Amino acid sequence: MPKSNSAGIHDRLKKKSPWYESLRDPLHGADVKIPDSTGVETGTLQCVQRVAITTNAAGTTAVRSACLLPNYNGGEVNNYNVSDPDLSTASDVVWASAQYPFSSTSPLQTYAIGVRVVSAALYLQSESSLSNNSGLMTCFCRPYPEDLTTDGPISDYANLYKSAVVPINANEPAMVRFYPVKVEGGQYDMFTNPLMGTGFIIAGQAGNPRWEMGIIVSGAPAGTQFLATFVVNYEFIPEKNAINILDASPSPVDAQEVDLVELWSQDLDVSTITTNSVLARAPSSSTVEEPGSQTGFGMFFEVIKELAPLALSLL
Repeated sequence: MPKSNSAGIHDRLKKKSPWYESLRDPLHGADVKIPDSTGVETGTLQCVQRVAITTNAAGTTAVRSACLLPNYNGGEVNNYNVSDPDLSTASDVVWASAQYPFSSTSPLQTYAIGVRVVSAALYLQSESSLSNNSGLMTCFCRPYPEDLTTDGPISDYANLYKSAVVPINANEPAMVRFYPVKVEGGQYDMFTNPLMGTGFIIAGQAGNPRWEMGIIVSGAPAGTQFLATFVVNYEFIPEKNAINILDASPSPVDAQEVDLVELWSQDLDVSTITTNSVLARAPSSSTVEEPGSQTGFGMFFEVIKELAPLALSLL
């Protein structure tokens, strides 16, 4: 059936929102900022972290983000961890205690006094041959949990909210996206302190909140290698605006875009399948221009432009 006028208008508006396009495709959505009410001078940084993981004798392996923000609890940089190959089984995942830092986020500790996540994703692709690619990839996401998920049945992860199960023989990568969500005591657009590890507090937990995105492989042949790719796009407040490397500029002010993206992201596939062509392209900046930048009315002006022909047709 053809799309309704309303659906068509929303589809066209989405392509005019740099923030939404960055949420949809974080790898190619760098240099984007979250619209806010202040227009504070901010810079941007994209972190791309690639990790090779291999299935154990039971055909299981897994990877997840532990914290997307720097200096969780005042002592750690942004980090991830993997499953324990000696303890994970065909039906249960056991997470290793070690957490590993992202390697390209040190400028956030050196040059920033406030940081927030604009968009992020975890991708996982199999490096097995087409004749030897059995198994499943279980994708899950837990926004700002009190703590990371504990060891347990893989079936429990498959039934988490916004999770998905992708067959490896689809021959396409799986992905899990970050999406805007407000929680008690804070929200996605808050800046957190990258040096002191202080952010909004959840259930009495001090420090920056965790954001857990993970993908679990099960049922694959032993020794199968997978390539995991974390992508996180940051916006940050520079400590010293005089440092040219920051290239700080005002963050866009567009309440209409914020409202629309909050609405659109509710229907965005958070755990899903992507394509090899997406991951084969190098990281890049968003190609979407800020809507209505010459008018001063931002996304509101774009909405009026889309609705005007519809309104005239009803006269």
